[in-house]
Amino acid sequence: MTSSKNGKRSAVELTRDDIKGMTSEDPIPVRTIQKETPTHDDNGTLVEVEGIHLRSLDAGAVISFIERHLVRMPKDCTVYVDHYECEVAEPPVSETRHLKPEGDEAAKLGDVELTIKVSKTPLDPDLRGISIYSKGAWHETTLAGTEGKEMVQYLFGEMDVPALDEDVSVPPPFDMSRAMKLNIENELVRLIHSFVGRHIEAVRKELLTAEKKRRESEEAKRLQEEASKIAQLLNEDFQDFKRKLAKAKASDPGGTDLQPGGKGQGEDLFSLGGDEPVEETFPPQTETPIHRPGKPPELEPDAQGEPKGKRVPGGAEGKPKPRGGFRVDFSNMGEETSRAHYVSDGRTIFINLDHPQIAAAKGLGRLEDAAFRRLSYEVAFTEYAVALASEMAARDEYYEITDPIVAIGDSINRLARQSAKLYSE
Repeated sequence: MTSSKNGKRSAVELTRDDIKGMTSEDPIPVRTIQKETPTHDDNGTLVEVEGIHLRSLDAGAVISFIERHLVRMPKDCTVYVDHYECEVAEPPVSETRHLKPEGDEAAKLGDVELTIKVSKTPLDPDLRGISIYSKGAWHETTLAGTEGKEMVQYLFGEMDVPALDEDVSVPPPFDMSRAMKLNIENELVRLIHSFVGRHIEAVRKELLTAEKKRRESEEAKRLQEEASKIAQLLNEDFQDFKRKLAKAKASDPGGTDLQPGGKGQGEDLFSLGGDEPVEETFPPQTETPIHRPGKPPELEPDAQGEPKGKRVPGGAEGKPKPRGGFRVDFSNMGEETSRAHYVSDGRTIFINLDHPQIAAAKGLGRLEDAAFRRLSYEVAFTEYAVALASEMAARDEYYEITDPIVAIGDSINRLARQSAKLYSE
């Protein structure tokens, strides 16, 4: 890392081997290469990372990761990746709550304020939850026990607790791991989580009540019926796409048929990172299978280095098997939000009814109008194509940087052909 300010430049270096050799009590083993050397460089900091052994580097994913973290950084912080300036874009907010502890909680937490914001759009997992700071330093983002509950995907916010920096109890509230998690064994941290969790749950229940009321309306039911038709078309394409992918992988030298059971009789492609409960199976010489139902499944490779697995009935702890494929939902996400938004952990495409183009097509509430239906399909197709390419890229399925662009075009073309009847009705 090289940093220049006011005509002076300093450079330091940190290696993975040095970090591996330290203990939690050791100072971070940073080596100084230059110290306040005269320079004509502009003010700024350059970070260089070497020794990355990947087939390809997804610059877009790096940028997205940095931008998610910049939301929680000082507002005067500017980061460039190559020549691209990372942008801080807070989700559009429909409501903000400001809450203060009282009584014994106030005595222990201090004069702090919890801010809970309700997003107009469902948030990606990394953006959900309350960011916990101490004197401006970000230490954790948590949903405090409400993870996985309905409507928490709309909640985020922050809380600064200076008492964390002043806490000298054992065990301490944080360590040197930089895992961005506070130590739940610490009494002050438990109190923070209790306070945050209680208020998140209260807001979540209010949102859930309002959402249930919305779903009961006649218009919502008609929209959901239309969304189900779109989802059916998308999932038919998804199933066909997975079958073709399985066939292509099976034809590779040393490849295997990824179709469960190898029958190909109406069974879905078993996908790594999918949302199905699985039974993990080892190479033939291992007699005892290991059962690890969950999401996403992590499988042991067989003798040829390929993951093997099969479905198991039901889900983790007897829960129903999660639904596979893509879902579509119509939602009011604000005029300033894009036409659609994809949330990967539920494979859900949200179509924004408030977007000016979609609102104009919807007109005066005539959901059966051809213009609205056609536009809804087009928006869902585009979002699906990008989502599918993103899912493939996340699994490192592409060899060339242009592959996702070609894949998106192919997906849109396939779906356009399947939906041609919409334009003849």
